[in-house]
Amino acid sequence: MKSTSADRTIVDIGATTQKNKAIISSLFAAHALSGCDTVARLTGIGKIKVVKQLEKGLHLDHLDVKEASFDLVLSEATTFIAACYGRYNKASMSDVRYDVWLSTIGKINIRNMPKLQALPPTTGSFLENVKRAHLQTCIWKATLEQDPPTFNVTEFGWKKKKWARFFHPS
Repeated sequence: MKSTSADRTIVDIGATTQKNKAIISSLFAAHALSGCDTVARLTGIGKIKVVKQLEKGLHLDHLDVKEASFDLVLSEATTFIAACYGRYNKASMSDVRYDVWLSTIGKINIRNMPKLQALPPTTGSFLENVKRAHLQTCIWKATLEQDPPTFNVTEFGWKKKKWARFFHPS
């Protein structure tokens, strides 16, 4: 394929699909988990880093499955995001956070301590993000169904005050 203008780029969707066939099933989950409209983004983890992990063979096979055990979803998400931070075989995001903190503390002096927001999230914070990413990917997947299931958003890290008309993160 060739562009009709020097200012434009043509993307062959068929060729792109064939090239990225192995990661397509995890793209929605990876997008949600790394930050989207309803899920907080993770500092230092961009979409390119996430796609590189998908290309390395890490997948998010359960994040978009409503019936999946949340422990399995959380474990899979922890392994995936830990790898995005360059950490492997960590039991929790707090372990990843501590490991990243230790690696940055050796590179700087006491006056230039790393900012807390530059570290990975704590396990508790990450758990809430995973709940929201799980809900979001289940909703995206359900949009193609003729009779999509209903979701109780309060089971996925959202809560509503009695006086409010909207939900907010718990």
